[in-house]
Amino acid sequence: MKNTIICNEDLYFEHKLWRSELKFWDLELSFFDKQLEPLTRSITDKDIAARVDHFQNQFNIHRAKLDEIRDGIEDHEFNLALHEKAKVNAIDRIRYKSHIDYRERMNRERELYQELKKEYYDFLVQVIALDFEI
Repeated sequence: MKNTIICNEDLYFEHKLWRSELKFWDLELSFFDKQLEPLTRSITDKDIAARVDHFQNQFNIHRAKLDEIRDGIEDHEFNLALHEKAKVNAIDRIRYKSHIDYRERMNRERELYQELKKEYYDFLVQVIALDFEI
């Protein structure tokens, strides 16, 4: 098996991509919250009100996961900075394993977030079909 050297710059770059994606999700979740505000004030249908609550809870859960991932990225970058300071431009296997774990978490979160968005958009279509204003 060929030894591959993973440079810190490569990992920083991936972190930068992840942080951009996390920031976009934060903005998108804020937008979704604002879309739900009129419904929370005017809905009398208990089923729709329960779905609104469901989405608000899911958005909050997703935000908490984003914060966890963001914190993990910061911890990982701190370790990378220590490597940089020691003039070591490659990461050890244990730290790289940690990076791979975060990559897998990001991939899983992408899947979950896409499912949530699809469910949310389907809900919006149902609400619009019932002639509610959003």
